[in-house]
Amino acid sequence: CPRSTRRLGHPAFPFRALRKAGVPVVLGTDSLASNDDLSMFAETRAFADAHPELRPREILAMATSSAAAALGAGAAWEGWRDWIAIPCSAAREASVWDAILAHEGRVSWAMVDGQIVRLSEPIEARRPCRADPGERRKCA
Repeated sequence: CPRSTRRLGHPAFPFRALRKAGVPVVLGTDSLASNDDLSMFAETRAFADAHPELRPREILAMATSSAAAALGAGAAWEGWRDWIAIPCSAAREASVWDAILAHEGRVSWAMVDGQIVRLSEPIEARRPCRADPGERRKCA
């Protein structure tokens, strides 16, 4: 939670030392008590600003697939049932990864448990599904 750390005046997160020691580091948000919003896009941008030596693709993995793996949720492959779509114009950015990292605002649409959802509705959190990627079962 890079923005919360900064807002609360905590010392800089020891990312480089932890990474050198082989500790998996992932990104997330914590609460509105220490932030103005819960935007993962804003968190990834704040982390990128603090760590310009990292490629956008690495930072996005820390907020997505690496974070999911840390929670035991697996990764997205064929048969993924949860994902988002964002407007992205790689022509204006150095790469599609830069464009995703630069995204601000809402996502275009989302799919939760294989169903497209209206973004004006809250999305109910479910426990991570540990099924094989090809297995299609609903996780309760």
